[in-house]
Amino acid sequence: MKDLFIYPTDTVWGIGGDPFSIETYELIAQVKGTSIRKPLSILTNDVQNLIDTFHGSESYATLFDDLFKYEITVGLPKASLSLQFPEGPFDETDFICFRVIQNEIIDECIKDFPGFITSTSLNKTGQPPIYDSEEANEFWHRYCPDSNFISSDFLKPSGHSSTIILISGLTAQVVREGNHIDNILEVLKSHGINY
Repeated sequence: MKDLFIYPTDTVWGIGGDPFSIETYELIAQVKGTSIRKPLSILTNDVQNLIDTFHGSESYATLFDDLFKYEITVGLPKASLSLQFPEGPFDETDFICFRVIQNEIIDECIKDFPGFITSTSLNKTGQPPIYDSEEANEFWHRYCPDSNFISSDFLKPSGHSSTIILISGLTAQVVREGNHIDNILEVLKSHGINY
């Protein structure tokens, strides 16, 4: 499990690893007690990484800059991406969800991978996500002590789940409302995205 990372995000504690290796999805499914067929979000530390992989995203560059200021997960049509992910986890969805978080914790997690890692909440399936560092440390010791635990004294998750939106063309669908939904809807509106 040395290729898995446990880390704080802006919202909750996360667990992730190499998004291009099926073993990552298998390990995370084992740790969380869920199915390998459950897709995970993909996390990057730079909006440009996302723009470079999304066909036609030059027109979305400013939108992405504006959206990723907030606690948000953005789903994009997988047919429009130049990245290839393992078969299994994304077979039953038309979208792949992305998060962009820029800080030294995420930089540390991503440095050994090509600009991306998987990201999902740190918790057993059916339990609430962990946002407390002591609980995250206990989870790490109990369920995956061979993984990499990265913490920070100054980065504290908000404890709120991110807003999830799916964007296709000039249409967005809100899947989950998070802490900054009003700001996010205003950004969508200002960019001519219907929701």
